[in-house]
Amino acid sequence: MGYEYDSVNGVWAKAGAEADGIIGVVANYSIADLSASNFGDRMIGDITSTLTLGEVINTSGSSVLALLDGVLLADLTTEIETLKIGEIMGYEYDSVNGTWAKAGVQAEDIIAVIANYSIADLSSANFADDLIDDIASTVKVSEFMAYDSCSLFKVFDEAEFNDMKINELGGALSGAISKDSKIQVLVDIGLISASD
Repeated sequence: MGYEYDSVNGVWAKAGAEADGIIGVVANYSIADLSASNFGDRMIGDITSTLTLGEVINTSGSSVLALLDGVLLADLTTEIETLKIGEIMGYEYDSVNGTWAKAGVQAEDIIAVIANYSIADLSSANFADDLIDDIASTVKVSEFMAYDSCSLFKVFDEAEFNDMKINELGGALSGAISKDSKIQVLVDIGLISASD
């Protein structure tokens, strides 16, 4: 390979450049090592426990791979599984406030919910149910529907409606429209007509 061993620094070098990456790892093997029955396993073990993803491939062309640039190859599976969707989307997590932000803008609503999930979470048998539950208990109805878009919403005052989570709407409507509701309220919201 044309490398010479620098015994002072304990490295292999060629034209003054230190061997790195896979060559830097395998250059230390002797001829006897190459013929050992466990050589392949040993070499893979040495490479994966010594080198990072960024030392083996160029990660700069991918925002996802760039997140894993400094991860040892041996730890790559675990690190991929623990990546958060927020990181992949380019958000940074503020552990003090428990929020995600990109370019100074805080993630909100559905994006903020999704950002907290990891790659491993996506393959969970309960992922869809968990995501729906998290969105329903976190996101406000007003993110999807305006107060004036449905006459039924008039049973609430606008501030109450704007603060209501998706999973609270059914119960709130049932509570507001009950057998004890005044006829005029039901007429006012258009649930029944005055001529009924």
